[in-house]
Amino acid sequence: MDIDALRAQAEQGTVAAQVALGMRYLDGDGVDEDFAQARHWLALAAERGHPRAQVNLGAIHENGWGVEVDLDQARSLYERAAAQNEFMALVLLARMHAAGRGTVRAPAQAAALYRRALAFDGRVDADEELAEARAFVAEADRTAAGLVPATARSIKREERLPELSFKDHDADKPAHGAKPRGGDGERKSRVSHLPAILTGAAAFLAAASTFYLNVRNDLRDSSREPAPASAPAQAGAPRTLRLKLQRIEVLDDGSVGATDWRFRIEADGRELFELSRRPFIDRVGDNVVMPTTADDAQATVSLLPGQQVLVKVTGDHGGMLGGDSIHGTAMLTVGGMTGPVELKSADAAGRFVFHFGATPARD
Repeated sequence: MDIDALRAQAEQGTVAAQVALGMRYLDGDGVDEDFAQARHWLALAAERGHPRAQVNLGAIHENGWGVEVDLDQARSLYERAAAQNEFMALVLLARMHAAGRGTVRAPAQAAALYRRALAFDGRVDADEELAEARAFVAEADRTAAGLVPATARSIKREERLPELSFKDHDADKPAHGAKPRGGDGERKSRVSHLPAILTGAAAFLAAASTFYLNVRNDLRDSSREPAPASAPAQAGAPRTLRLKLQRIEVLDDGSVGATDWRFRIEADGRELFELSRRPFIDRVGDNVVMPTTADDAQATVSLLPGQQVLVKVTGDHGGMLGGDSIHGTAMLTVGGMTGPVELKSADAAGRFVFHFGATPARD
């Protein structure tokens, strides 16, 4: 898209345009590289809950692109994006915990984040990052079983992070700046150019002494570490999460022009909240919808460590919820949502993707 047209949409408040414009300035794609402009537009989208904006803004602060390095701010942004199950945020946050970069070294927390990232295997073009996650988790599992880490005598303590190439996990098309599988010559996202920190099994070994002493307690103490989604239920006190709708992508509004829809959100059959009927449209530039304060699109959910709760979203553009409707589901664990909720039906028009964040509830 022409840069002037993109800027006009961004100035009108279109979140997707703000992200795209910020990335253009960050990458120097069709414009002069300008970190200040990149930071401005990404910050606007990040404040409105867009996870790709959050993770790229976090990379700006982590690497000091046009600003002083601020690891606390980077970690906070990664955490917000990871709460929405953004793949690269899970990886980058895991690296920070593994290396003790901007936070205390926490290999058990890093392993939990890497396990969540592995859920995207086959859905993202990020072979090196997935291999990194597998290596770290394998070493964690070996140490938890009382075995000597397989790489203890051979791996170096530091290595250069690979340049990343990835696509949005919740879209069929590559993200801006990503390289599709089998493609070449594509510009890579700025989030790929990171400083040399510990990675994969090397990061695990740097933290191994702490991990070896604490891993069994960490795995049992579910209030400190989220269990992976595939783990069996563990004993422990229930945890209360605040499930909040971040945004809705309108892939097909179901008719020509705008279409009125109403949505109901449930957790294990219990209604959490409802979005009243309103028009949605799948026109590019207008097809990302942010909930308003009046929607109060959030609720608390309590669950035990290791428990999975089915989150279901049902949409209807007729007279009553049910009948000619569309729906989609995803699982909620103490570590967050396992992915976005895609609503569609073979028998009804309309296709939407709901993105949720899940954070510990505070009084």
